[in-house]
Amino acid sequence: MNQVALELDTTDASSVDRTGFDIGWDHAHHGLVPLPQLLLPGTPVCQGWMAARAVFGRRTLASTRQVRQWLALRLQAWRCAIPFETLSVTSNYLAQIHGTHCPIRRVPLGGAEGEADSAVIDRLNEDAHFAAGNLVQMSRAAAQARQGVSATQ
Repeated sequence: MNQVALELDTTDASSVDRTGFDIGWDHAHHGLVPLPQLLLPGTPVCQGWMAARAVFGRRTLASTRQVRQWLALRLQAWRCAIPFETLSVTSNYLAQIHGTHCPIRRVPLGGAEGEADSAVIDRLNEDAHFAAGNLVQMSRAAAQARQGVSATQ
């Protein structure tokens, strides 16, 4: 079992490896480079990225903002060992839930990544997985305020 699978604390290393491989593949297919620590030799993301680069070369798909968000969400889910519904949560779905204002703070979304008003995609129910209907776009400040708070609170 490789180091990435151990960090994910899961018993099914083959599905973790396949998911990591697919994430690396999709990064390369869209002409994007994953995080440097994921490109270490032997990691599933690196293996998928290198395989896709060999197949696609310079013939890549467009990498819109929603595609980058979709890949970041998949990577986050994979690293936290949270299930991700790949059939329902797509870049097209993320474009559909895109809004101009935070539904919680009611402020315009925008600004640089990491700022209070920057847009993030978060799960409504922290106990559920990444699925259509459980994701919402909100401000970073709203997402941080929700951490550690249950639905009843």
